[in-house]
Amino acid sequence: MALNDKDKAKIEKLKGKRKPLSEKEETFEMKNAFEVYYMMGKNRSLNKTAKETGCSTTSVKRWASTFNWQQRILDRDNELAEKLRERNNNLLVNSKAFYRSAIYKLTQRFIEDVEAGRIRIKGIKDFEMIARLDLDLMGENTDDQMVDNVASLVEALGKSGFNDVPDPDKEDDNNGKE
Repeated sequence: MALNDKDKAKIEKLKGKRKPLSEKEETFEMKNAFEVYYMMGKNRSLNKTAKETGCSTTSVKRWASTFNWQQRILDRDNELAEKLRERNNNLLVNSKAFYRSAIYKLTQRFIEDVEAGRIRIKGIKDFEMIARLDLDLMGENTDDQMVDNVASLVEALGKSGFNDVPDPDKEDDNNGKE
């Protein structure tokens, strides 16, 4: 049976209205198939996606190609990695702020105790630690020469009897016990 000119014209008109798949907008069914495929992770399979969604394997393969599923997976993975990086950075910043606040409070209490005389340097080792900390905080290089200078000072203090100075906290222990 041959088509007449009128039928041929109708078919040509319909062909002109039909867009190729690549120009169509992705439908809900197509997007759903992609999501199912994406969620399969390392075990992704277009055949499994077709079975799980009830779509034909041919359709799923065509959609995967047309809508560039592989690139979309890379893009989404990168987007998720960036969000995770930002979340971890925020957590790290907040943790550091929390710890710095706690350290600040402890330092303030320590300073108050030192000023009130409740904490004193009791020996050369205490002095040496304080001297080195002071140098570090001032940004001084604690190279070998600086270490030698501190060591010499500590040695001189030791020879001068600094370690023999009675501990004021223990002075009262012997009073009145003789």
